[in-house]
This record gives sequence, C-alpha cells and structure tokens, in this order.
Amino acid sequence: MSPIVAAIPTSKVLPAGRLSGSSADWSTDARQQSRNILLSETARITTQPQLEIYADDVKCSHGATVGQMDAEAILYMRQRGLSEAQARRLQIEGFVGDVVTRCGIEPLCGAILERAAAKIETL
Repeated sequence: MSPIVAAIPTSKVLPAGRLSGSSADWSTDARQQSRNILLSETARITTQPQLEIYADDVKCSHGATVGQMDAEAILYMRQRGLSEAQARRLQIEGFVGDVVTRCGIEPLCGAILERAAAKIETL
C-alpha cells in the first residue's frame, strides 16, 4: 500500500493508513509506505501509518515521508530553458509516476497517470 499525497497551497492533510495481520494470515509479507510532497510553504501534512499484527509468522514494515519540492532541481531545469511552472510540473509528475508505476497493473497505471497529469496541469 503506497498512498501518495500532494498537498496544494493552503491544504492541511492527514493521510492515515492501517495494515492489519491476523493469526489466519500466516507467512504474510506486507509493506505500507506513505509518500507525500508539499506543493507550497503553507501546506501541511501529518501522516499516520499504522500496523496491527496479531500473528508471529509475518513480515510487516511501514514508513512515511513528507518532503518539499526540490528547489535546486527546479533551478537546474530552469537553467536549461524550462519555465518555473514546467519545472514544477515535471517534478510533480516524476513523484507521482514513481509511486503509481508500482501498482503492477499496466492498464490501471496508465489510467491513473493520465488522470494525474490532467490534474497536475490545473495546479
């Protein structure tokens, strides 16, 4: 499970994910990751990944990251002729694409990437 959040200018986001493993889930290998990016200085994200494990024979992990746009990468792209908006959009598309392509179902990945690209155009 890899929820992603891109917080827009004045948003406050609280993504919460729960992964449960019961005693019937023997030999489970589960990973929970929450990846988030702030799109402005005023946006806020508080993430709360949670694991509930009720069995001994499971492998579970979780993690969370919250980051900002990479100002140096934007500057680099601007020095190569991109506008600031194009550079930001490219960085956001890379962030979203990295997570979405992990879904493993090609038609679904493509559909999500298309919808994300359309939404990114409006930012």
